Amino acid sequence: MTDSEGIGSELSRTFEAATMQYLSRAGANPDDWAAARKIELRSTEEIQALQDAYERDHSERLARVMQELANKAARQQLEHPAPRGFAAKPPAQTIADARYIVQRSHEADLASVRANARQEMKGLLEKALNRSQQLGLLRDVFRRTAEKAQQPSQSL
Repeated sequence: MTDSEGIGSELSRTFEAATMQYLSRAGANPDDWAAARKIELRSTEEIQALQDAYERDHSERLARVMQELANKAARQQLEHPAPRGFAAKPPAQTIADARYIVQRSHEADLASVRANARQEMKGLLEKALNRSQQLGLLRDVFRRTAEKAQQPSQSL
């Protein structure tokens, strides 16, 4: 795991904890909690599946990206040949570039899963807040009506 994966997962866990606290204050019902746990479980499973696939297919991904980089370099040499004395990229640089591309692609996939989970949780929070606000409005109307009913009527 790279530093950015560690930071990303730590931020994700922090966001999830804050969301759960906010969901609690928003007056979430049991269905909201079940949906939140389902979102959390699904995103955790998707992240684990991406990690497993990355570890399993890393060498094939690396070989494919290296081939793409080699093809791109060959096309570039045909279109714009390098002047004499200037060599193409050394193989070690191509390998490093390929590793960088594969790693960044994997991190983008992980970030996408986390962003989708955050978006779903945001929708869930908004739904709970709207429901809570509507209940609060109904409570206020009921309270005002009850207070008016309890007041003695002033008739002349």
